[in-house]
This record gives sequence, structure tokens and C-alpha cells, in this order.
Amino acid sequence: MGGQIDTRQLPGEMTPEEVKAKFTEIVEECQYDSGHGGYTGTLAEKDSYPLNFIDETFPNADAAYECLSNNNDKWGAADAIRYTDADGKEWWLVGGWCSS
Repeated sequence: MGGQIDTRQLPGEMTPEEVKAKFTEIVEECQYDSGHGGYTGTLAEKDSYPLNFIDETFPNADAAYECLSNNNDKWGAADAIRYTDADGKEWWLVGGWCSS
């Protein structure tokens, strides 16, 4: 069985609690769009784990994505990673490896 990375970008001004709430909405949307059968390759597969917040702010989206792709477990929690874009604006990258 394979896996693929599924991510979403959220505004950096969101608090961790707001990120958790939005992530729950995202998972529910993925379940609606892809079904509840499993192995969708979407964040629907990350519904039974708490969101894992990474304690580092990355200098750009590519660095945040690299951290996520190299460290996230497809059978574990999704990660929430902060990064700063070229304009100095902060963002959250949420997601992870999802079974497909």
C-alpha cells in the first residue's frame, strides 16, 4: 500500500486552537469528498490522531514541506508547521503522509 502527502496552508495568525478546529473541518471535508473507506491519500486518513505541532518556524514553504515529507509518519498524526514567506508573512502548513 502506498501513500502520498496531502497538505493545506492556513494563515499564520491563527492560534493553535484555531488550527486544530480548522484541521478537523478539513478532515471532514476530505471524508465527504473521498468517502470513509480508507486509503484515500487525503487528510481523511488523519482523523484519529491529535495534530502534532512542530516547535520551529521555517524560513519558507519549501523548508516546511521538506520537514513534513521527511518526518511525518503515514500511520500517525498530521503535522502543523509554521513558516514565513518572502514577504515576512507567517503561515501554517498542515498535513502529512496519507495512506492510499
